[in-house]
Amino acid sequence: MAQTNLINKFGRVSGWNDVQLVLFGRTVEGIQEFSYDDNQEKEAIKGQGGMPIGMGRGNYEAKCSITILMEEFHGLLKSLPAGKRLQEVLPTDVPVLYMQGEEVVKDVIRGFEFTGATKELKQGDKAVWVKLGVVCTHIDWLVQ
Repeated sequence: MAQTNLINKFGRVSGWNDVQLVLFGRTVEGIQEFSYDDNQEKEAIKGQGGMPIGMGRGNYEAKCSITILMEEFHGLLKSLPAGKRLQEVLPTDVPVLYMQGEEVVKDVIRGFEFTGATKELKQGDKAVWVKLGVVCTHIDWLVQ
């Protein structure tokens, strides 16, 4: 019997419309861009001869960035206690939820903190976007 190759073996895959970023207990709706990644420094260690004799490890680093509508930014600022700056908010964990069919899968950005905000405007813009500087301690992928 001939084997059938599935053209779409994953079914419906996750896209932008299936992602939710939850910040301070609320889903961020006015979001244009969000990224996060982590890396572990690794280096081939050389000794006698021309081939590596082992692997060395360096520091772990996690990064993330977010760009939101000015109105969403103002909503974040209004949710803060009076006189508190965005950069003064204590580190928090930020869940990122993905719909995969009927299942929700989650990554968690740990130790998420704001470092600043940048507005860049130019002629012809239809919306004002704010790029938020952020730092994080680490990322947990596919948290159950």
